[in-house]
Amino acid sequence: MKVRLKLISVDLDTQERKILADGAALFDGERLLYQEKDTGAKHQIIWKGDCMEIHRNAEITSITTLCKDGGGKTRIISEYGVMELDAVCEYIHTADTLWTVVYRIENQGDVTLHQRLEWHIS
Repeated sequence: MKVRLKLISVDLDTQERKILADGAALFDGERLLYQEKDTGAKHQIIWKGDCMEIHRNAEITSITTLCKDGGGKTRIISEYGVMELDAVCEYIHTADTLWTVVYRIENQGDVTLHQRLEWHIS
């Protein structure tokens, strides 16, 4: 079904907030499809059991899997090849109108990204 979506990203190191998506989306209860407002990158968020997959399709594609047990991984696909990084899920919660995840991506122990994503669905 068609829904309204607002995706907010918060960089947990700088506390910078960005609205990445604000508009129409498709939602079937387990899968959410939408586009970023500034870049047009296509996103697909999928629930599989206790894990969430975040697919971002653009010039560089990424697939991040985050699980309630704290595990995760990120795969980045570009014209230069494929890179796999560790991801750590710190918090994940879904409700009818709000999905929230807090995670970090690490490269050989160094944190390259630490963020909270909030999908507001109405």
